[in-house]
Amino acid sequence: MVKDIPVSKVFSLSDGVFSIAITLLVLDLIPVGAEITSAPDFNEALASKWPVFAAFTLGFLVIASIWFDYHALGQYFKETNEIWVWEQIFTFFTVTLIPFGVSILGQGVNTPNMTWPVFYFGVILFARSPVTLLAIYLARRKYGGLKMTPDFPVDVRTFENFSMIGLGITTVYGGLVVCLSLINSWLALILYSTYVLVRMAPITNWNNTFKLIQKRSSSAVSK
Repeated sequence: MVKDIPVSKVFSLSDGVFSIAITLLVLDLIPVGAEITSAPDFNEALASKWPVFAAFTLGFLVIASIWFDYHALGQYFKETNEIWVWEQIFTFFTVTLIPFGVSILGQGVNTPNMTWPVFYFGVILFARSPVTLLAIYLARRKYGGLKMTPDFPVDVRTFENFSMIGLGITTVYGGLVVCLSLINSWLALILYSTYVLVRMAPITNWNNTFKLIQKRSSSAVSK
């Protein structure tokens, strides 16, 4: 029988994908530099390009936070399976789309055509949640769940349950905010940014999740 590929192979590909995606973000800034330096008023031209710089910053934080979260939890994965690998590949797919989302966002913000750039950036931002939720469910049905290292802090089955609840909440939140972008793009952007800021501390977030799981497990045992 053919063995599943090692976790390390997936992670080696991931670092390349993240590195390239985060580098591609700067390509939108290069032509802006030429426009600014050739303008009669440098500072006025620089200020007029704030949407491009704001979109670049948001995109950089999105990719950085996904990378941080990816490896914070990824260090505990012991084995792969076909569903898990394809879920990872979908993550790479969304990461490679972020530079495109940033490009249309930077050009579209504060213009009459702002709605659709904000909408599609949100689609890219939240696309992973429902797919990861489905992947955890299918992996549980077909392979018995995730295969984690012995030092994983909590019961894997309970962790899967909490993860699916969290991913379900994120999917609903993302869907509502993306729909909101069709009504109020600025408010949607604020909510996108809030989500990204919350995701910037994955170690703290996962530790809080583990503490909650341990607390619930202890309560269940005591009853």
